[in-house]
Amino acid sequence: NTLTALARLGSGPAAEVVGQCWHDVTLVEHLLGAAGRPAQAGHQPLGDLGIGLAAVASEMRSRGLVVHAGAVPGSTAGPALPAAVCTALAQAAREALANVLSHAGTGEAWLDVVVTGPASPGDLRVTVRDDGAGFDPDQVDPSRLGLRRSIIERIADCGGQALVRSAPGQGTVVSLSWPC
Repeated sequence: NTLTALARLGSGPAAEVVGQCWHDVTLVEHLLGAAGRPAQAGHQPLGDLGIGLAAVASEMRSRGLVVHAGAVPGSTAGPALPAAVCTALAQAAREALANVLSHAGTGEAWLDVVVTGPASPGDLRVTVRDDGAGFDPDQVDPSRLGLRRSIIERIADCGGQALVRSAPGQGTVVSLSWPC
């Protein structure tokens, strides 16, 4: 798919195609390095969430957003996450960063991962923050699916919770949490 997108570069926005290519390259590099250590029973170590988030950050950087990404704590010894949770968290973070790029009026965002409490039990929290224009979440048109479906419902579907805090002129914080 990536090679096809490159071949058809003239048919779409170049930054989006390049961003998707960087995302795919990051994931392929990870897969090539991880060929000898398949995940057990569909669970991924916390480090695999880090790879997904790194791929998302690379994609957004290639589209012009400055993403300050913190290190994933305990990425080799952290809690095991279901593969679906890793995917949901990475894709919800991607949507939050895409919203910064499209709506915040700033070219800069912060992406952080924190594990609260002991590795088990505890909570995993992925946060996307910007200092942009902000908005009133209560005024978002219900027909708009990005925030509701691609972030809030996506995380709820895997047993987590997404909170969006924002106000006009105050930036936005999207907090994605999942109980480890």
